[in-house]
Amino acid sequence: MTPQSSMSNVIMNIGDDTSFPGATPLAQENFINDSNMHSSEVYGFEMFSAFFYERRQQNCETSKARNREREKLYLANQEKFHKEADKHY
Repeated sequence: MTPQSSMSNVIMNIGDDTSFPGATPLAQENFINDSNMHSSEVYGFEMFSAFFYERRQQNCETSKARNREREKLYLANQEKFHKEADKHY
């Protein structure tokens, strides 16, 4: 049996009283609570990670659009400057 499959067996047997031979009910309850807490923390991290990367992607797209507009304005101003530069010198 591989370590990964044995861990999945332990997780699947959390609610089963036979999964903790010789353990006190308090120890069983603590283990179940810790496992549930870990699962909720992992789920919370996955939700945060998905939200973070979605928001990051959105910010990147917004920045690209904003930079394109700024570049167009810069090129227009540069072209205008070079057209008028001959008049000033």
